[in-house]
Amino acid sequence: MKFHNLLYQRSIKIISIALAVSVLAFLLIFQQAHAAAVITAASTTIPEAVPPNNGSITATQVVTLVGDTFVASIPVNSITVNNLPAGLALAVTRNNDTQITISFSGNATNHANVNDVTNASVRADATALTLGAAATSGNFTFDFSDPAVTTKTQLGGACGTQETDCDRNLVCAPVEIDKRYMCRGSSDTLGCLNTFNSMSQADKDSFGVVTANDLCATGLVCNTVIDTVQGICANDFGGKKAAELKLGEDTTDIRNEINRVINIFLSFLAILGVGLIIYGGILWATAGGNDEQVGKARKTMIAAVIGLIIIAVAWTIISYVINLGDTLS
Repeated sequence: MKFHNLLYQRSIKIISIALAVSVLAFLLIFQQAHAAAVITAASTTIPEAVPPNNGSITATQVVTLVGDTFVASIPVNSITVNNLPAGLALAVTRNNDTQITISFSGNATNHANVNDVTNASVRADATALTLGAAATSGNFTFDFSDPAVTTKTQLGGACGTQETDCDRNLVCAPVEIDKRYMCRGSSDTLGCLNTFNSMSQADKDSFGVVTANDLCATGLVCNTVIDTVQGICANDFGGKKAAELKLGEDTTDIRNEINRVINIFLSFLAILGVGLIIYGGILWATAGGNDEQVGKARKTMIAAVIGLIIIAVAWTIISYVINLGDTLS
């Protein structure tokens, strides 16, 4: 009887232990079957494509899944990127049961260096996974770069036939058809005079630049009256044509012109005076004892001599005044 009781008690213990082991095994299997899937993003930084610094992304993000598998046909929008920069879109490629590749298209709206996104992450919805439990990766960064600063060609510089090669308010055009293209000033462009003065002769020859006017676009001239230091490209109101005809380049002093006119006038009067003396002499010679004609001849000759004296004095005074003005100036 005691033997049977002992056997019974041991059987109960064995059965209890077996039940406990079975329960633990079941719980372990259940936990493994329902453990949360983990996804890992391979790249911690996704850089902007440089160049062209336009907000585009050519790098890809490879995502690996642990604890589950991706469904054979991943539904649209079941894989997303949290905090994806505005302007970008993503495309998902299934590599195998546990790996996908995410690529990016479009251009980020804001893509300066200050617009970096440091808390982006990949999320897989339940519909994308076999066991149906959503998963999210750790954070990664979208790294943007400041756009490169483009230096535009300034006034008087060479350009490649494109307006965009020149700084604003400048036009890209040759001075002559067979010469190099140059950035030329449009209306109100400053600097045509000092740019011309600072250009080397070699550059002037290569562009066909002869005067500061050539630094301005066709139909404009370099106006040095409005701005005497820099010069400003302005509408041509005949100044360029006047320069071609060399109008206004005569530097003769106005006093010399006045002196020349007065000398001509006094010379004419002197000739007239001499003519009157000759006329008086003829009257005297042909008077034939006629006292009235002799008197007329005498008066004519005296008047002519007085006139010549006045002319000589006037010429002397005028010459002195003009010479004095030259000395003082």
